[in-house]
Amino acid sequence: MNPWSSPAEEGNYLLLVPLPFAFLSFFLFHPTKPAGLLGFPLNVLAWLIAYLTVGFVMGNTGDPLIGVCVGGAIGGLSVTLCAATGQRRLLSSKYLISATAIGAVLALSFVFSARGEDTRLLLGRRCAFAIWQAAVGTYLYVVCTQLKTGKGDRPVF
Repeated sequence: MNPWSSPAEEGNYLLLVPLPFAFLSFFLFHPTKPAGLLGFPLNVLAWLIAYLTVGFVMGNTGDPLIGVCVGGAIGGLSVTLCAATGQRRLLSSKYLISATAIGAVLALSFVFSARGEDTRLLLGRRCAFAIWQAAVGTYLYVVCTQLKTGKGDRPVF
């Protein structure tokens, strides 16, 4: 089994991976619940696109570093766009670029588990998902909190 194969090849359980982040995003970033109904499936789709991109880039370049950074950048940008369905001010280039950069850099945690089928590598990949989701989610939470309290012009870092 290729660890970066398509979800269809690995089984439908892979589609469950983005659900916790999408669920929390729904409650944290969508004060008006109808907008969140759009953000929830878009979050799942964003994860799937980022995941498949990693496999595609790694397959074409042979370089896991480039693959995970591109996938992480796409993921960071995509989940910010999803959160923007409830928090329109996230559409500022400042927030979109920051989330993209954070997604790319934090995706480096995947490099150590990018190849192989060993159980430890699979566990490492799960931990990398948790690290990435926690970092990007925390960034979005801080930005949204600052925007709600009128402190959105202050630097996040």
